[in-house]
Amino acid sequence: MKRRMAALLLCLLLVFACTGCGGFDAGSYVKAVMDNFYLDESAAYTEIVDTTAQQAHEVYMNGLTIEAQIFYTYMSFDAEDVDEQTAQRVVDLYSRAYKHAKYDVGQAQKGKDGYTVAVRVYPIDLFDQAMDELNAYVSDFHEALANGDYTGKSEEEISAEYQNQVLSIVEAHVDTIGYRDPVELTVQLKKDANGAWGMGDEAFQSIDEQIIGY
Repeated sequence: MKRRMAALLLCLLLVFACTGCGGFDAGSYVKAVMDNFYLDESAAYTEIVDTTAQQAHEVYMNGLTIEAQIFYTYMSFDAEDVDEQTAQRVVDLYSRAYKHAKYDVGQAQKGKDGYTVAVRVYPIDLFDQAMDELNAYVSDFHEALANGDYTGKSEEEISAEYQNQVLSIVEAHVDTIGYRDPVELTVQLKKDANGAWGMGDEAFQSIDEQIIGY
């Protein structure tokens, strides 16, 4: 699943650019970006990218917000029907899941066009664990709709019940998260027109697509 819109990625990656980096360490840079984006650990990121802890945390929170939008699509939530409390539950779900992000970043190799960095990602299996229960609930939900079991309830009430049940199922598996087989990636880093080192949108997306298995 393509999990980030290109325009959003480009905006985020502007923050990831490393300007004026003397003795640039591409491997450390990639790890710092991932640690900030998934673990909310910004110490190395703020030093390498020369940004503030607040700005780094905003990058992390923006990532959670967009991941929540992916969840809405994946779970057939109508975003217009998601109330503030439910939206926060989804963000909290991903904050908890991201704490389990697991990856290894290898040494960088320098070439004529920039750097390549080997990254091994262990995709989080949260949705693999929840899938049987989710499928069973969704099947029962649609059967109940067809049988008229929700007659007398508003669309908002029906949506709220559906969203609550789906979230409850997924939330119950966060503390038992495991991993799919590792995925080996090669990330390319190049200088942009301003001379700043960074990952392009495709490079970051190749990592991001693997962090959580859908």
